[in-house]
Amino acid sequence: MTPHSKSLAAKARKKGLRPGLVLNRIHQGWSVQRALNTPVREYNKKAKKKVSKKKVAKKISSKVSKPQPLPVEYYKSEKEYVEPAKVAFFSILGAVGIILLAILLDM
Repeated sequence: MTPHSKSLAAKARKKGLRPGLVLNRIHQGWSVQRALNTPVREYNKKAKKKVSKKKVAKKISSKVSKPQPLPVEYYKSEKEYVEPAKVAFFSILGAVGIILLAILLDM
């Protein structure tokens, strides 16, 4: 092996690049020379601001929706309100009654 035929990884390390980065660039269609000679892009990491608990609570409370009126389906008439839990309970009770009646009639 001659000194001019270094591996791609060794060339990348010599330039201060990660070998995987150079390989990814080549797989994306870059030439070997461009992959080795293009510097790594630097990112500006923004420092996270510390937010007080009061500000967080205020943001959360502003996003909480106000109570909405119940849909019309829950009202029997304009004067009488039927709770959804009661409707579900009596529906289940009726279904159980029908099942029991069917069992008794089969005996």
